Amino acid sequence: MRDMNSNRRTELAGFLRARRARLSPRQAGLPEAGTPNRRRTPGLRRQEVAQLAGLSVDYYIRLEQARGPHPSRQVLAALARALMLTADERDYLFRMAGQAPPPALRPSREITPGMRHLLDSMPCVPAYVVDAAYNVLAWNRLATHFIGDLSRYEDRNMIRWTFLRAPQEVVWSDADFVRFTRSTVADLVPRPAAGLGRAPPKLTGQTRSRGPPRHSRARRPAWA
Repeated sequence: MRDMNSNRRTELAGFLRARRARLSPRQAGLPEAGTPNRRRTPGLRRQEVAQLAGLSVDYYIRLEQARGPHPSRQVLAALARALMLTADERDYLFRMAGQAPPPALRPSREITPGMRHLLDSMPCVPAYVVDAAYNVLAWNRLATHFIGDLSRYEDRNMIRWTFLRAPQEVVWSDADFVRFTRSTVADLVPRPAAGLGRAPPKLTGQTRSRGPPRHSRARRPAWA
């Protein structure tokens, strides 16, 4: 861990002020007291950030004034959550404070007994679990009427399934398939703020190369 010199303290203070100014109370889930347009402070107030991060107001004020103590990893993580930082911004915050950034979160593909129980406890609702790449990991009995019986397939990727299924295998109306196609294609874009990163390049390339679902009559609108 590196010590924070005066330059780093000043840089950290400016970063906190800038991120606080861009975040509105509504975005942070706080009630907007008074008339929003009449708030003298752009974005959140210092006491609001301190409240969201679980810090004392005095401690946070000293951080913004570049005269606070060296923040711990716990404090930095709390500030990153309170200010709704992206993964890159969170890493930058940690480096400014002389700390190694936390490891990137990776979605788990494990189906816990609790998740299995939850699926089985919904007999009247089709339910299934997918990972970040849209591989179906688990499903309940009613879901087989919605997505088919995937136990027969080794490849259970919903995006490849959407674009490569034969026309006679489609179980939804064309309008339903167009909506589903749009949502899955849109979800291939990067979502670093959510910690999911990019969709697997191989999957993205396969989808782009194959174009719209071959069974959809509304081919262009679905892919646009």
